[in-house]
Amino acid sequence: MDVKVLLGCFSLFVASAVYADSCPQETSYTIDARQNCFGAPFGGSNGTAAKFFVSPGRYLVYLGANNMSCMNNDLSNGCNIDTVLVHGGMMTARWGRSISGPTQIDVSDSSGSFWAYVADDNCGDNTGSAKLIFRKLN
Repeated sequence: MDVKVLLGCFSLFVASAVYADSCPQETSYTIDARQNCFGAPFGGSNGTAAKFFVSPGRYLVYLGANNMSCMNNDLSNGCNIDTVLVHGGMMTARWGRSISGPTQIDVSDSSGSFWAYVADDNCGDNTGSAKLIFRKLN
């Protein structure tokens, strides 16, 4: 969270009881480059998708604290994994998005189940992790 926002939230908390309604609510989920990797398009799965629940609302979703690498901690030469694939919905109403920059997502159903993973043709040498951050907008 931005320091100015944090200080502003603290000021509101001290001044009144509107803290929960005025400050952004963020939740983060750790995505592991090896454990949450599926081989694509030809490789097998190295792990399982991270699964989590998000309550209905509008969110800004983005990656934070990302040091995911496609090969033994190498973050150069295109080996920085900078995208997480996110799936949501339920039954026949599933959807998916790739998250590399801030993306707005509306969660309208009560299931709120999400799955997140990275894709790589050789998951076995992936390293690092990233925080997938959901900041509630309303």
